Amino acid sequence: YLGAYPLGLLTKAEKMDFGAALNFVTAGKGALELSFLKIQQKRDNYFDIWMMEKKYKAEDLSLWDGYYAHVQYKIFNNSGKSGLYNGILLGYSDKDFEPMTVKTVDISTNAEKDELFDPTLNQTILMLNEGFMGLYKGIGYDVFFGVGATYNRYNSGNTTYNSTTHNIVDNNVLQFRKKEYFSFIMRFGVTVGLNIGNGNSK
Repeated sequence: YLGAYPLGLLTKAEKMDFGAALNFVTAGKGALELSFLKIQQKRDNYFDIWMMEKKYKAEDLSLWDGYYAHVQYKIFNNSGKSGLYNGILLGYSDKDFEPMTVKTVDISTNAEKDELFDPTLNQTILMLNEGFMGLYKGIGYDVFFGVGATYNRYNSGNTTYNSTTHNIVDNNVLQFRKKEYFSFIMRFGVTVGLNIGNGNSK
């Protein structure tokens, strides 16, 4: 089964996401899924800043482009005839944020200056998924929902800024985001595409 992600296309052209999921299905048992999604102009998850009880604004971190990829093994319930499954997903996401200029202040002298930040973020993702695969002769679809955690490696994209001597003015995401941290993730979506074989239709 090869399915595309239609929900990512229901927006402006510059914000569309393009990708597909390829499933190698074993009748009555499960499916191995490989997926890749090119992502454009998205907001980041602020879970780490929220956990630190820091106030933030959506514009505190710029939009990002990048990609998301995963491998997942799906275990069918009821010998696969119902199409219901549980899955364990291991994913990776690479985020490249738009450069942004913010004011910084010297802690000792209160002198202000502008600094350019060009942040990137790499995520390793572990999720538990539930879903339904409807596979028929020639066509198919997959509806899924998952929750899990991410391990994140953040780079501010600024080699001159020193957080021990300066503070970032009015941007708590850039000020408090750590180089490495854990976060929470939720995922919902649909794929629609082509199925080779009889599928699981009754």
